[in-house]
Amino acid sequence: GVLFLVGLNLVSGLFDSNNRFPFVNSSTTTEQVPLTSDLSSQLTPVFISNNIEPTSTVSTIPLLNQASLGNMEGKLLFTYYSDHQELYLLNMSNSAMIRLADFLGYFGDSIVSPDGAKIIFVSDDEGNDEIYRIDIDGSNQINLTENSDRDGYPVWLPDSRISFLSDRDTGSDLDLFIMNSDGSEQTKLNVDGFSFTWSPDGTKIAYRSSGSPGYLLNVMNADTSGQMQLTVDDPYEGPEELLWSPDSTRLLFSSNRDGKDDLYIINADGSGEVRLTNNSSTENSFAWSPDATKILFTFTSERNLDIYIINVDGTGLLKITADEGDDEDPTWSPNGKQIAFVRRTSSGANGLFVINPDGTGFKQLATKYWINSFFWSPDSKWIVFRSAEDDGEKVYITRADGSGYAELMDGKDVSLLGWYP
Repeated sequence: GVLFLVGLNLVSGLFDSNNRFPFVNSSTTTEQVPLTSDLSSQLTPVFISNNIEPTSTVSTIPLLNQASLGNMEGKLLFTYYSDHQELYLLNMSNSAMIRLADFLGYFGDSIVSPDGAKIIFVSDDEGNDEIYRIDIDGSNQINLTENSDRDGYPVWLPDSRISFLSDRDTGSDLDLFIMNSDGSEQTKLNVDGFSFTWSPDGTKIAYRSSGSPGYLLNVMNADTSGQMQLTVDDPYEGPEELLWSPDSTRLLFSSNRDGKDDLYIINADGSGEVRLTNNSSTENSFAWSPDATKILFTFTSERNLDIYIINVDGTGLLKITADEGDDEDPTWSPNGKQIAFVRRTSSGANGLFVINPDGTGFKQLATKYWINSFFWSPDSKWIVFRSAEDDGEKVYITRADGSGYAELMDGKDVSLLGWYP
């Protein structure tokens, strides 16, 4: 695999000068506790396994050589900023690093192509926002859009075409366009909407449109045919976020139709709407499981932000974390077997944790001052994360089984963008 980073002081080594790296041991206890929040008013009461141990011990073990860490795959993409931004790619299998590009102005929206051979990104180096494409080895950089208007928000489609937004026809409103990967055949898709979201298979587009006075959720085919309104016009209707299921058959969205944000699922043909939550507080960080059978989300209960899991039919609600801290940024592993998250406490301490979707298998992977981003490896065996500490920022790599973590590089002025196959 490949990990992408933005900006860096380059790799400083996986281990410290004493040939040691820290790892976390934690003991846990398991007990059944009733779900206590207004979530419990849904369906029938459920019980959860609460195996959260609020304290853990951090120890050190002798240095393992790089080979004994295990074979890492993929590519890490990141940026580094000194007096300008630079885009880097780190091959995780052999530690080879390539500087792909540098930018005097804005840089963002970098995405690797479905075949892993190319990267698209947005930059204003030529005076306005344009979409560029570059080969994964840093060669053949070209400006795909090259015009005087604003182009951005690119999306690779499964057939290697590129969707993007542009104000070239209006000067203000952003319209939906599509083009070939070489920039040819740039075509505007005529639809009155916004918040366009492509299905994973590239055959449909979900989008929002203005109602009177609320917002509507709609779906259409990729060629704009078959436009269909999925939700009823309501003064409080507001499908604020749209997430396609991995199998492209359903949509998960948040709506405040009752004056508060709750989660709903609806089939792409408008049938089978299911209300998942009915709460006085807002659900956040919601996401489909990779197998499209469960939804995770965070919810403030008993003053703290905790993580919940629910089946897509609205049954089987589980509160899988419970602690004095806020559990933030829950992220499914690619294989769907674990969920990684950051726990923050009022004292400012925080750590990186994993837990199984059924509430078992709780592990603390690392304790650091301020973990601000992390990404799973494509094979679900590793997590890379960036942490701000008293002696500066660092980028670490950790085993997802909790057996150890090590410093990967200096993290000052580095932004992690993703770990790709």
